[in-house]
Amino acid sequence: MDVFTEKKLGGLLLKNCFIRSATNENMGTAEGQVTGKLIDVYDELARNEIGLIITAHFSVNEIGRANLHQPIISKDDNYEKFKEMTTTVHTRGSKIIMQLNHGGYKAPDEVNRCRPKGPSAIDVAE
Repeated sequence: MDVFTEKKLGGLLLKNCFIRSATNENMGTAEGQVTGKLIDVYDELARNEIGLIITAHFSVNEIGRANLHQPIISKDDNYEKFKEMTTTVHTRGSKIIMQLNHGGYKAPDEVNRCRPKGPSAIDVAE
């Protein structure tokens, strides 16, 4: 197998077999915004011919962050940054997949300013 040639992963065509695993860059702002520094990380990976980049874990919402500098998906002001991040990577011929995360009842109170509920404490409406 030639790891430097195009390969299909399910329905996704990758330019090669190099996949960057999910990590935690800790490069969001304390308010949960994506930063230019984080986009630069993904740009560098794509520039260095990584075929598929799996991002740092992005929190689904404000009360489920695992750490203070974890970007939050549901923040409206992140939408344009997500587009920039994706376009930057795609321009270099790479693909990007966002890792979604919710810390659940283990999310730290000091980061989330409240105690998230565990599965047994959530009612049907929630």
